[in-house]
Amino acid sequence: MMIVPRDEGQPQPDSVDIATCLARLHLPGDNDTSADGSAFADRERGRVQATLFASRVDQPYGVGDEIQVVGTCGAASCALTRGAHERLSLCHVGAAWEEVALVDDATTGAPLALPRMMGAFIDAVVCGHLDPEQDPSFADGLRAQRAIEAAVRSARSGRWESV
Repeated sequence: MMIVPRDEGQPQPDSVDIATCLARLHLPGDNDTSADGSAFADRERGRVQATLFASRVDQPYGVGDEIQVVGTCGAASCALTRGAHERLSLCHVGAAWEEVALVDDATTGAPLALPRMMGAFIDAVVCGHLDPEQDPSFADGLRAQRAIEAAVRSARSGRWESV
């Protein structure tokens, strides 16, 4: 994590501008052979490795943020543009990228996240429970918060941190 100094005479930020995180997820029960988790580059089944980068000062490539997932059988690329030019593409090994059709409102230019979150919240209140097919639970939020806190501890210690 770092703060990027601004030009002289400009107000200096008081929060992080750039954050990078290496993450390793081990799914229990899948080839549990490495108790210490020492090899980042391992390719064991049940293990996912990710590099996350977030920046308020570095402009993203293209029209918005993008998430790419690369696996042994192919890749997925998703442009996140807050409703302007949403895109999802898939690529299977040895094949070209293919665009996946999205719902009509994905390219209207209107932000979608807040109305959908508020709609899901209202539905949960009216129904008296979450929709497990789409809504994260309190436990999901707690796990996300624990992962964020582990990333901050790791940035301070310079070591891998368990979640």
